[in-house]
Amino acid sequence: MTQRLRAIASISLIAMALMTTAACGLVGGSKSDRPEPGSGSEQQQPPPPPGRVISVAGVRLDNTTPDNSCVIVRNTNAGVPVRFVEVAFSHEGDQLVREDAHCPESVGQDPSPTRSCSPGTTLPPSEDFADGCRVGAAPRQEGAPWNREPAIVTLTLEATCTDTGAAPCDQLTGSDVPSGGETVTVRWTEESIGLALNPGSYPEDEVANG
Repeated sequence: MTQRLRAIASISLIAMALMTTAACGLVGGSKSDRPEPGSGSEQQQPPPPPGRVISVAGVRLDNTTPDNSCVIVRNTNAGVPVRFVEVAFSHEGDQLVREDAHCPESVGQDPSPTRSCSPGTTLPPSEDFADGCRVGAAPRQEGAPWNREPAIVTLTLEATCTDTGAAPCDQLTGSDVPSGGETVTVRWTEESIGLALNPGSYPEDEVANG
């Protein structure tokens, strides 16, 4: 009887040991089932390289003057969208202010743009005037003397490049060329867009002495 009890106890211990081993295998898995440190299944993809800003000669935006106090800017020469970073307005004296609400609604048969050229404005590559933006000048107050010097607008522009297939991205060379999914921002400055007041806004003596 004693031997029989001992045999039953031994069988019970063996069964418990097998159950414990099986449970450990389900939870932790064998070493061969777990990925090794540094293996592809644990490695994370490296972050994309940070973008760079490169100064280039850039391309000149088209500027059309439907009248003497308004200029319409279009992106007709770049093969990628162009963004305005800064639009600086300067002039001699203090008689001119930047104002484009008076710009004409059309250029010939084509509708004019309704948006101002301002930081953040993006111009797509397009010949359509409506896809452009506008900058205007007006007298600070009615009857203000004319400075005889036009307002000068200086544009700081930029474009994003993923390759060198289009202007102005084709101006990138050497280590500046984007690679491996990198994006490169090219930036340039365009100056001296002349603006003057409408003749109807000039004082009469200035017009007469023209």
